[in-house]
Amino acid sequence: MEDLLARTGGDAGIPPHFTFDGSQNLASVEMLWPRPEIFQSAGQRTVGYHHELILPIVVTPTEIGEPIRLDTQIEMGICEEICVPVEVELLAELAAKPPNGAAKDPAISAALSAAPRHTQRHRAMHRRTDP
Repeated sequence: MEDLLARTGGDAGIPPHFTFDGSQNLASVEMLWPRPEIFQSAGQRTVGYHHELILPIVVTPTEIGEPIRLDTQIEMGICEEICVPVEVELLAELAAKPPNGAAKDPAISAALSAAPRHTQRHRAMHRRTDP
C-alpha cells in the first residue's frame, strides 16, 4: 500500500512542497487540501492519504482573460515501508475560460466536497484540465 503524506507529514515522512516559479500569468495559488488520515507507519504517527489524492488547486491569473501557464515543481514523499522522496514537474496551459461544453469532473467535485473548507466559488470552478 502506498501513501502520500499530507502538508505536515506527521512524526515521520516528507511533507509535500510546491513551487510555481516558472509559471506565467499566475497571481495566486490556493490548494484545497482534503482532511488527511492519521495512521501508524514504522511505529510513528503519520498524517497523509492512502493510495490516491485528488488535490483541487485554485489558480488566479495576473491578467484576467489570458491563459495561465503552470510550471510547477513538486517534491513529496511516497511511503510504504519507508518514505521515498519524489520530484515531479507539472506543465500545463490553462485556457482563460473552459471550453464550450466542458463538463464538471466528478472526481474533483468529490474532492471539493471532502475539503474542510470550500466556497460556492470553488464548487463552480471544478473543471478538469488535462495537460
